[in-house]
This record gives sequence, structure tokens and C-alpha cells, in this order.
Amino acid sequence: MSLRLFLEKQKPKIVEKEIDKNEIPLIIKKDQSLILFNKIKGYDYRIVSGVCGTRDTIASWFGTNREKLLFKISDAIQNPKEYNIVKEAPCFEEKSKNLDDIPLMKYYEKDGGDYISSGVVISRDSDSKRFNASFHRMMKISKNKMVVRLCERDTLNFFRKYSDEMPISIFIGHDPSVLIPGAISAGDIDELKIMSALRPLKVTECKTNDLLVPAEAEIIIEGRVTKENLNEGPFIDISGTYDVIRKQPVIEIDGIWHRKKPIYHALLPGGNEHLLLMGMPREPTIHNEVSKICPVRGVNISTGGCSWLHCVVSIKKQKSDDGMKAIEAAFKGHHSLKHCVVVDEDIDPFNMEEVEWAIATRFQAKKQIFTDQRGGSSIDPSTAGQDTLPGTDRRLTSIVGIDATIPFEMNKDKFKKAKVSGEK
Repeated sequence: MSLRLFLEKQKPKIVEKEIDKNEIPLIIKKDQSLILFNKIKGYDYRIVSGVCGTRDTIASWFGTNREKLLFKISDAIQNPKEYNIVKEAPCFEEKSKNLDDIPLMKYYEKDGGDYISSGVVISRDSDSKRFNASFHRMMKISKNKMVVRLCERDTLNFFRKYSDEMPISIFIGHDPSVLIPGAISAGDIDELKIMSALRPLKVTECKTNDLLVPAEAEIIIEGRVTKENLNEGPFIDISGTYDVIRKQPVIEIDGIWHRKKPIYHALLPGGNEHLLLMGMPREPTIHNEVSKICPVRGVNISTGGCSWLHCVVSIKKQKSDDGMKAIEAAFKGHHSLKHCVVVDEDIDPFNMEEVEWAIATRFQAKKQIFTDQRGGSSIDPSTAGQDTLPGTDRRLTSIVGIDATIPFEMNKDKFKKAKVSGEK
């Protein structure tokens, strides 16, 4: 699979007029649909935005609908498949001189520099040799150097094991079957195998290291994460606010390759695509944990919670304490979660009016609330001033779970909305 086949099937809006790269952020801020810009002033590149802009677009690409999308991704996590290693790959058709050849851009006026916001980093554990794929923002600081934001996830854990530099490869430009797993944190599972479970994946060996990258990616950047640390930021996060400037590792670039007439993926920070790629891949991990307790109808990491901090889980209760246990499981399934609401199977987790109604009519705080403290998300400005979790840069936050399910011993008919004659 490839970005090109995706665009052929999904029929994007096409802009044929030559356009300056710096005009594009405002255009995609106003129109976050799938857009392909065919002529970029000063570059032999095309630019696409909105690849993962809606649940319906992603679902249709996977041959399902938005209601079943969660289960499609969850199944891929639980049943990963081997990928196919090929020698000849389109991603290495042509070579670039340096980062100046790529139409990187500042998206917001106070950004610390030109950013790659859609790059998926491939790294490898020096102990287990497991591959990992994950999104990391990268700020260009010279023709051959970037500063990368490494969060407390696998890439950083792998890096800590290296006494010196860690080889990485970055790919840019692919279809959702590759991008979605790149945003999943699936424990010890190789995300390349999750990609292959969604659609058969071809990978190829890199030119300067022993890593594997998707063979049909648009752009490949190979390099090393060094022990040099420089300021990264400011940068807009999914909260729509600027993240703090912090010291982060420098990437030194060893080579850049791309397909003929390459397509650069411009992902607007804080836009719909950013929100979906951050939040939606955590829904299956929550689903898989809660499913150990009871059947799950649906999971929604809501946009009102920055597509990261809030979730609603709809369950089919089988025991009296399933609601509270489901809350604890949800927090286990997504470690940055701050607030969780669990509702019954008759409540649509994507209909926030229904969710609020369930809280209003089925919830009593004295018996049905869960609270605790743990390391919070760096995107949450309310953690400012809080103590940090030892050994990390995560500040402590209070987490809250609301069990808005019908008490097990109560007559359920008293808690359901009445229907008029003939209403389904």
C-alpha cells in the first residue's frame, strides 16, 4: 500500500496553481479536508494534507465504517502479521542533498523553526532487537541537523540504552494503514507487524543502518540521535497551546532519499488530523484492557479533551463492579488519560449529550467515582507547578473516573428514556 494509491482511491481536492509553502498552513487551517498541492514554489515536491483527517476517511480505507473501526485496529494489535522484506523499493528512487530540498515549514507564527510534524521514527531496541515506529516532531536547525522531541515512550527508552549515538530512520508520506500503527503504543509488539495486519506491508533495508522502513514511503531520512541536547520549541500541541521549550536530543542526518516527484505530508499541529492521529490509536489499547473486564461497545477519546486527556467507554456490564474496574483498566490502557467516563451499552460514547445525560441520571459521586494521582501529560498546562514523577519529566496530575452506569441491583427500566409509538 502507499500514499499514492490512497490518493487515487480517495479523490482529494487538487490545487494546480503554484503556491508558496508558507501559504499552506493557513489554507489547511481553514480547510482540513484531504488536499493535494501539485506545484510548490521553489521545490520539486507536492504537498498533501488531511490524510487522516476524518474517522470516515480512515474507516473507508480499511473497508469498514466508523463504528467498527475501533475493532479493526484492535484486532490488528492482537493479531500482528509478518511483513515482506524487499530489495528494490520506490522510497530510494532518488537522493536529496539535505533538508533544504524538502518544503518544511513553520505552521504557527511563534514556532521555534521549520518542523517535520508527520515523520514516523523507526528505532530498534539494542537488547531485544524489536523495531518500534512512533511519531516525533522534529525542528530543523541546519541543513543536516534537527532537534527531536522524545517523550517517555519506546524511542526514548531505546536511546537510554545507547552509550553514544542511536541509529534511526524517519519516513514521511504513507497511507493510514501505516500511519495509524505509527501512533500506537502497543507494548512489546513490533508496530511494523501491526501495519502489516491492517494491510500487507513491504519493507526494505536502509542505506546507512540496519533498520527497516516501508518500501513505498515518499521520503526516507536516515540519521543518528546524538547525546547533544539543544532547545526544542515553541511548538503547538494538540491542546492548541504552545508546549514548553525544553532541551532535547539532536539528530544528525546521514542521507535523504525519496520517490520520483515526492509528496510531502503537511500535518497541521492542533488540527483535526493531529487530534485523530494522537487520540484514536489509544482507543484500541483502552478497548483491549477494558475487554478483559467486560464486553466493550465503543471507546471515544474525545476532541473536547484535546483528543488525549478524556475518554468515554461504553460497556455491557456483567457484574456490579464492572464500571469501576473498567475505569481502572482504561487508565491502564492509556497512561496520559486524565478523566474517564464509563457508560452503559445503550449510550453512544460519541454523543456527548447522551454521555452527559448518563452522568446526570445514573451517577452518584459518593459511590461511583474513582480518583488517584500519577504522572500527567506534558500537554496539560494545569500541571504547571506540580511535583514531577521521579525519574521523568512528567508532572503529577489528579485523575478522575466517573462510573455513569446503571447500578447493577437497580431496575434498569427506570433509567431508560421512554420512546413514542413507532420509535426505534
